[in-house]
Amino acid sequence: MKADKNIKTEAQTTEDSTKKTGGKAGYAVLGAGIAILAVTSVLSVRFALKSNLNSAIDTAYEALDSDLIYDGVYIEEVNIGGLTKEQALERAEKDYAGPRLDKYFTIQAGSYSKDVSYTDLGASFDFSDTIEEAYRLGRNGSKAKRIENAEALSERPEYLVTAIKVDKSKIKSALKDIEKEIKESGAAQGSMKIDALADNIEKQMLLGQSDIIFNVSFE
Repeated sequence: MKADKNIKTEAQTTEDSTKKTGGKAGYAVLGAGIAILAVTSVLSVRFALKSNLNSAIDTAYEALDSDLIYDGVYIEEVNIGGLTKEQALERAEKDYAGPRLDKYFTIQAGSYSKDVSYTDLGASFDFSDTIEEAYRLGRNGSKAKRIENAEALSERPEYLVTAIKVDKSKIKSALKDIEKEIKESGAAQGSMKIDALADNIEKQMLLGQSDIIFNVSFE
């Protein structure tokens, strides 16, 4: 009697089962390998991006980690960004102090008349604290924070102010010299009211006034 062709022997069944199991295992291994490669690729990309970011931060920080004041820093209208402290001082004295000290009053007594500048009267500016403050702006925090601060300054500039220094004793000293000139010219005799005049001139200088004529009287 012939065996039914549709009936598989035990050996054939075992062989088929092994083939199927082996195929599933192969797919599992392949899938695991692909997953590992994918994770590795993601980590590699993240590492590369982080490395590039850190490199960019380091490069930008090196540009900021110099002896220059960051861009976007002003002493009122005078731009001192991108300068060293020494260069900032030179610019401040020329472009900020210069115009503010180049102001004049006129002292008159009889036929005598003399123009005197703020500088003649002892006025000055001290920029040391202001420039030090300008240099420190944006230089706090981590590298990334300092880069952020520098970018913020360039977008939203910082404007600093330096007050004029007026020394009343120097005003009085200048007025005493003028008093002597007036007497020598014969325009007036006696004593000039120096204290009252010095108080008035000091007030006007602190206000930034100029082109005022002071008619002085003698006692």
